[in-house]
This record gives sequence, structure tokens and C-alpha cells, in this order.
Amino acid sequence: MKTPIIFCLFALCIFCSCESYRAYQPAPTLAYQQFPTFPHEDRVEIIFPGDQITEPYLKMQVIETRGNEADSYQDLLNQLIRSAQWYGYDAIRPLENTTGTRLESDETFLEVLSEVVSGQEIPDNYYTVNTQKLTALGIKYIKNIDYLDRFIKTKHIYLHQNGNKEKVGSITYQIDGAEESRTGNQKYLDEIVRFSIDHLHHAKSGLWKYKTLPGDYGNLKVYRKLYYPNFIQEKKKVVLHLNSQGRPFQIDLTEYTYHITKSRAQEKYNIAIYYKEGSDQPKTKIIKQKEKLIFREVFAYSTEDKLKRRLIYKENSETPYLSVVYEYYSNDELYDILKDYGYQTK
Repeated sequence: MKTPIIFCLFALCIFCSCESYRAYQPAPTLAYQQFPTFPHEDRVEIIFPGDQITEPYLKMQVIETRGNEADSYQDLLNQLIRSAQWYGYDAIRPLENTTGTRLESDETFLEVLSEVVSGQEIPDNYYTVNTQKLTALGIKYIKNIDYLDRFIKTKHIYLHQNGNKEKVGSITYQIDGAEESRTGNQKYLDEIVRFSIDHLHHAKSGLWKYKTLPGDYGNLKVYRKLYYPNFIQEKKKVVLHLNSQGRPFQIDLTEYTYHITKSRAQEKYNIAIYYKEGSDQPKTKIIKQKEKLIFREVFAYSTEDKLKRRLIYKENSETPYLSVVYEYYSNDELYDILKDYGYQTK
């Protein structure tokens, strides 16, 4: 088949676009699917249509798997079970098993480029492949939601000055980690978020764009950009160097400001993160600008190994400048939280 040059160039652009920044897409709006769950390796119950669910549960998102004609229904079901474990679901209800076909060619991308360069047509073979798709509704039993005390509810911020400690603000979070409200002095609220791992690594909104590329020694680099609300001007550029556990051990941060009469100004920071031995929990964090120490952070944990306090020191001071005390959700708050997700208690 003769491949038009314009089509080949278009295909090349698409092939290379995997290197470009991607926008975070809003999750599907199916009920409850954003309620946090954790992967597990426990048995997943199969509840077929017509079978009754006899205990309180949440409907999670619809998951799917695809296969070829040779795959049996049980093969597809086993794939869905593994997906449910990964998502942290306790059961699935199979919904729809559909069949279809797709047309495939033995032509490779290199052959397309060869046709462009040589101008010679390479014959292609086309064939039809029969396919299957099985979908299922994920189910989370309420009796198994016993982990709310692992989620941060409020960060309380304190200013240390002249030997005194004064509360200057707090930030409250929803159970899914989204920021709910702020109270207090905006300067200090921004200060504790600005260099936080949660903000630089995990924050998601329509203003954040990202891409992931291979890094040194087989690790990954994650590139993130935060834009101002006009979606044109960059506010932050973040490069995260991840270790083999997917945790950042170095963060390169560039912050941009814009002035009416001046071009873009930028400030660059280097953040080094050190973890507890044999753990994915940070122990200290060092923030430098042009090799000069700006902030040093020390993390303290409870006997349950939950983050309890974060101390922020300016430059080489031995006295904290700010401290953050963490308050967690209680498992007793479960039904109040579920009401926010539309779940009606009986």
C-alpha cells in the first residue's frame, strides 16, 4: 500500500507526542468511585446478576478487560479479579460480555518510514481479529473500610518566635486528599505547602500538566508544570527524580513570576529528600537555592508510624521557624463521610 507522506508525518507526530505534557483528566463520575481504597491480595467475591448483596456496600467504578476469541469467559473474569484487587475492591458484579472485530495489518511503523524515504510501496497483509470485552461493577463492603485513620484530616500550623509557639493557621482536607478549606495567615499557609512533597508530587488539577520519562539507573523522572489560571503562563516547573519504590529523592523546582514592565523572572530550588532506613517515609528534607541552605525540614512519627509533626528550620538555625501538626480522620467518622458521597444510612 502506498502511504501518503502527509499521513506518515502526522503519524510520526503522534508517535512522538508521548513525550509531551499531558493534562490530568477528571475521573468518571460514577457514584463513589473516588472513595479511597488500597490494593490487596484477598479473595474477590463474584456476584452475578440476579444475586443479592446481603450487606452494606459502596458502588465503585466500572472496570473492564479485553481479550481475543481464544480467551474463555473465566480467563476474562480472572483478569477482572486481578484488577479488582489492584483497585482495592472486595467484590465485582459482571455486567456485559461483548464481542467484536478489529482489522489489523502486519505493517510496522518502520515500514511506513521506509516507504516515505524510498518512495517504494511495501505490500501489506490485512486480517480480521475477533475480540471480547467484559465489564464489571466494583464493590467495596463498608465493613472493610477500617482504614480512615490513615488519612490526614487537618494540618495545624504554628509559628515559633521568641521562645513562644503561636497557631497561625490550618488546612483541612477531604478524605480523598483534596484540600477543603484554609483558615489563618495566608503567608504561612503558602509557606508549608510550597515545598511539600504532597503538593509537588501529587497535587492534581486542570492547571497541572505532567509527563514521565526514564531517569538515571533505571529510575523514572516525572516532569510537572503548574500554570496560572490563564492556562498560558507557567507558575512552577517541577522535575521529580524517583527511586525504585517510586518515591522522589530529589526535586528540581523552578518558580516563575511575571511583571507588567518586565519579562518573566524565575527562582530555582533544589530539594533533597532522605528516607528512614528500609522505609518509604521521609526523615529529613533539605531545600537549597544556588547551593545555599534555605530550609531544613525534619519529620516525626507516632508509635503507629504515622506522620505526627513536621518541623521547618530556616537556614542553619537550630530553632524551628514553623511546625505542622497532623490530625487524622477517625474510623468513627465513616458514616458522616459516606453521606458526603451520597450514601444513605438505613
